[in-house]
Amino acid sequence: MNELDRIKTEMFHKNEKLFLEAFSAEWNSLIEKLYYNQVQLMIGNRIRPRLVYWGYTAGCYVQKKDQFLVPLKIAMAIELIHKSSILLDDYIDNDRVRRGQPTFFAEYGDKKTVIFVLNILGNAIQVINDLNVNDNITPTNYQHIMQTLANTMKDMSLGVLKELELNESSQFDINTIQDIIDKETSALLSNSLLFGYYASGHHSTISLDHIELIGRKCGYMFQTMNDLEPLCQAAKNIEYKGQLNTDFASKRKNIAITYLYPQLNTIDKCKLLEAQETHDNKMILYLVKKYDIAQQILEQMNLVHENIISLINEMKYFDASEDWCIGFSGLISRLYYLCLERLNE
Repeated sequence: MNELDRIKTEMFHKNEKLFLEAFSAEWNSLIEKLYYNQVQLMIGNRIRPRLVYWGYTAGCYVQKKDQFLVPLKIAMAIELIHKSSILLDDYIDNDRVRRGQPTFFAEYGDKKTVIFVLNILGNAIQVINDLNVNDNITPTNYQHIMQTLANTMKDMSLGVLKELELNESSQFDINTIQDIIDKETSALLSNSLLFGYYASGHHSTISLDHIELIGRKCGYMFQTMNDLEPLCQAAKNIEYKGQLNTDFASKRKNIAITYLYPQLNTIDKCKLLEAQETHDNKMILYLVKKYDIAQQILEQMNLVHENIISLINEMKYFDASEDWCIGFSGLISRLYYLCLERLNE
């Protein structure tokens, strides 16, 4: 990398930091206006706002803070949708703790959780609607953003419905589980990039398809590694959730178990199904370790990571600059290796 490229790459990261600082200020202000101001609304890694920023800067080089106005509002709407899914997920799983803090469901119960989620989603739509009224965005791009917003909410809810209807057969079908992950997780990550990219005003159909593919692969990689965490780091999962939650024991999806099941002999298949019925997490963990499932999955995720980096670098053939490709691929790699560290601690 020459000196000019190095300076440009550093500028992308400097602007990302400024963007996240501005987001935090706006987010805190928004949360104070919501009906409930619960701890789960304030914690998190802010990966989705970051993706909005990188989607925006793929098509629009940021030179002043005033340019943050549109992507900031989009990031707010995306984060509201994400938080609504977190609150519902804790309710469905009956989780009392997340990140070592009480869940909204634990504090307020099921009825208030459901109604408050509707309130949060209404606020997300209002944020995007205000964007159309008050900010400089074309009707076409506004229509794209609203359509993407609708698709995101539809896909996420459909993914959850499909997960809740998993049975003894479908819970081990890799295509079914991948489809659920795509709808529940990958869609929101992918559309975070797309929202930002639409807002930049510089995109084509081909480049949109390309950046959506990057987002979906990122979503699949990160969710798969997330599914491994309770199976590789049980003690930390208990600290995080208050109890060991493999999802599979609760008849929810876990892609690691989907990799495991076809490799089991007849006796071990019976053991796995019995462990699910009796919530015997120790047996589930034993079988995952016996068949070395984590290593198999991580080898595949390494290939997915390499493919994502390659796809990001190809963005230079569309609208993105080479320094953007370097900066964004650096972010994704840091997140990937952070996930690896968490699994190997």
